Amino acid sequence: MAEKDDDNSLSMRVAVVVAILATFMGICKVKDDNINQAMQQAQANKVDHWSFYQARNIREEVANSTIVQLKLAKAGRPASEQAAYDEAIAGYINLAEGWQCPTLCPYSNLPRSSSCRSGTA
Repeated sequence: MAEKDDDNSLSMRVAVVVAILATFMGICKVKDDNINQAMQQAQANKVDHWSFYQARNIREEVANSTIVQLKLAKAGRPASEQAAYDEAIAGYINLAEGWQCPTLCPYSNLPRSSSCRSGTA
């Protein structure tokens, strides 16, 4: 009978230890999942900011090339039509200046020369 009580006592202790370990591992898994989710969110934000930055630069370049095209087209037009070209050119200049890089890139905090295209920003 004493042997049976020892087996029950040992089984109970093993069951309690297993339950405690399983609970601890479950808590660690939840914490690990939260850390992974936070890292993925940070990476997604970084990619979103870089994509926005690149899109802004592309829009600026398109506006600048449109200015050049309008200036070239204006040169071959009579003086009566050139005023309309001047209006369109002024509009695109304002548009392009609105997209120029700030002194510091808001996403990387790098100086303009490091974060923006040199010479055009």
